Amino acid sequence: MAKRPYDKWFGKNDAPLVWKAATRTMNQTVPQSFIDEEIRKDPANALSEYGAEFRTDIEAFISMDVLRSCVQSGVYERPPELRWRYYCFTDPSGGSSDSFTLAIAHKEGNTVVLDLIREVRPPFSPEQVVEEFAAVVKKYRITKVVGDRYGGEWPRERFRICGLNYELVDLTKSEIYQALLPIINSNQAIMLDHDRMVLSVLFLGTSHGSRWKRFDRSSAPNARRHQRRLCRCDCPCEYSSFGLEQENHSLHAFQRRSTANNAL
Repeated sequence: MAKRPYDKWFGKNDAPLVWKAATRTMNQTVPQSFIDEEIRKDPANALSEYGAEFRTDIEAFISMDVLRSCVQSGVYERPPELRWRYYCFTDPSGGSSDSFTLAIAHKEGNTVVLDLIREVRPPFSPEQVVEEFAAVVKKYRITKVVGDRYGGEWPRERFRICGLNYELVDLTKSEIYQALLPIINSNQAIMLDHDRMVLSVLFLGTSHGSRWKRFDRSSAPNARRHQRRLCRCDCPCEYSSFGLEQENHSLHAFQRRSTANNAL
């Protein structure tokens, strides 16, 4: 993350060039009135975006160090094994703007183990993606996928055609996000080495103009456009969630902030 090279190299000789400067220091054409208004609406986000300040509110949700400790380095996917019972969550998309995602996981005692992630970015044929996902899911001996209400009956019908039951998730996205926190903090999750997923889980604590605690993302205006793609593992008596970014702009926004605010 951006803060690590800053702490390591800022202000030191014989080190890569690292600078930290607010937006108006670098570009005085940006009106101060605009920045003041952004600070009024969301101080934490604005100070990070325009003031070159590292965010502390995100750390309050989930620490990057803790998150990284849950990632099994060098493991990008786990093949199915007969000894485990697997669970699947999918987040459908119509194929024009959002990604279509899928995650498979199993439990080992109290630990949730993420086995597989799939993300198909638009444009794509949703019918074809369902067929591809169904083929993958069946390799893990899964007969039921869990997903949200997006698309009404369409996802349920398409998965039924492919021989899989589609069960509606019984939690809101905000509830799933909140259920994830103790699992990560107690190191009861083993995640794949997937940078897009790690960044997305980290950014579950942010939104455009609001912090996650202040609203239910599933009912917010334009929520689907701004939500990170959610992949949830429906394990007995316990919920865990793993994020994939919905659109490239989420990752690009992170990269722009890292460059503009902390200049790696």
